[in-house]
Amino acid sequence: MESALKRDWRALAAARAEWGWFKYVFYTRQGRPVPDWPVYNEIEVELGLRGKKDYEKSRLRAKRRIYEHLETILQRICCKCPGWRWAKKEHCYLKAALSDSYMLQDGTYSCYSHVS
Repeated sequence: MESALKRDWRALAAARAEWGWFKYVFYTRQGRPVPDWPVYNEIEVELGLRGKKDYEKSRLRAKRRIYEHLETILQRICCKCPGWRWAKKEHCYLKAALSDSYMLQDGTYSCYSHVS
């Protein structure tokens, strides 16, 4: 425990590697983005994968607002042009990123099932 909590370059490198593995296994490999959850953002700031805390909070709020607007636009595109696979995939990604749940609204876990 002591070595895991120690903030030296080895511990941070190990934590970054573990975080990268976690994101790959539970999100990227599943065809989903890493959710824009505050705790995940905080982890990345603390690991030095993002900028300073005050700046990051403002940037992330702006990014979330843009994603919300883009998600609405993509939803309309999907309704008007149901055959556009790229729009379905992007809409799924944004819904997943903005969701408060690991599971998608339709009960699945992957955006890959939405593109068929």
